[in-house]
Amino acid sequence: MTTSNEVTRTVDLTPSHAFEAAICIEVLKNPDASPEGIKDATEGLMNLARACDKAAKDRELHHNEFNLAVRVTDKQVLHLLTDAIDTGHSSYWFTISGYNFPEGVTREDFREGGRLSAPASAGGNYFHPDELIPFVGEIVVTDSESGESLGVLNRETMAKGLRLMAENYPAHWANFWGGRGDAETGDVWLQLAVMGKLIYG
Repeated sequence: MTTSNEVTRTVDLTPSHAFEAAICIEVLKNPDASPEGIKDATEGLMNLARACDKAAKDRELHHNEFNLAVRVTDKQVLHLLTDAIDTGHSSYWFTISGYNFPEGVTREDFREGGRLSAPASAGGNYFHPDELIPFVGEIVVTDSESGESLGVLNRETMAKGLRLMAENYPAHWANFWGGRGDAETGDVWLQLAVMGKLIYG
């Protein structure tokens, strides 16, 4: 799977700009439009495009920020999860108290030799069922000492953890994205995924 970085610029059109653009488009769609009308409509759209591009550049200069869209693979997330669980770094707070599976799926499917035990993203390596289940179903997480319910881990919450780490913990995100993640990186992400914030450690 490939990873992509995209820089996105957005500009809000004023009502007058939107109205002007709509008129130009209608002229260009009209098969009976005169050559002069087509020329004016084309120039009008080009002027609007230039105005939007200038506004986008001005916005970036004033705000000094980029909106980054990155693609994270299952394999990358799987290694985050194993960094947290396999090392025992999260065991001081993280206990699995239950599972929720899609219809027709059981925990046995994730055991070695099971039909869901070696996803393509894993490269054929063996992973513990608890590390694979969140990609298909979800695991229920409780506090290791108090037994208090903390949340669940599934594809939606794992994505939430990535977003929160990128937004609020750039140093940990940089380690993860640069392939330098370790048990601490995994634990930070896991807490963000399950609870939406750092509570332990």
